[in-house]
Amino acid sequence: GDYAGARASAERAVELCRAETGGRHPALASALNNLALAHKALGEHTHALPLYRESVRVYAESLGAHHASSLTARHNLALALRQAGQHAEALAELETVVREREIVLRGAFAGLPSSLSRSTV
Repeated sequence: GDYAGARASAERAVELCRAETGGRHPALASALNNLALAHKALGEHTHALPLYRESVRVYAESLGAHHASSLTARHNLALALRQAGQHAEALAELETVVREREIVLRGAFAGLPSSLSRSTV
């Protein structure tokens, strides 16, 4: 693919989102994540990592740290950290994502009766 072209388009999208949203909106977080993906695809990890980190921050500020988009952004950051050779930080980030997803899932299913698995139909 044309990753350099994708990077240029993603840079423009980030500029537009910053101008239109003021810096704390899920659209900006998504644009940052897309720009980071383009940098990562080009092997530009030093450029990708700060963008992933900013994406995580903006998602958490705008949607909450437990929102699916926030957790996906953190997962993307962890994968980029691994590819950049920062294995300890990548592992710590992935472990955090797994813990947070477990909390979210427990909450989502908290209202279901536990007897459902034992019911006979």
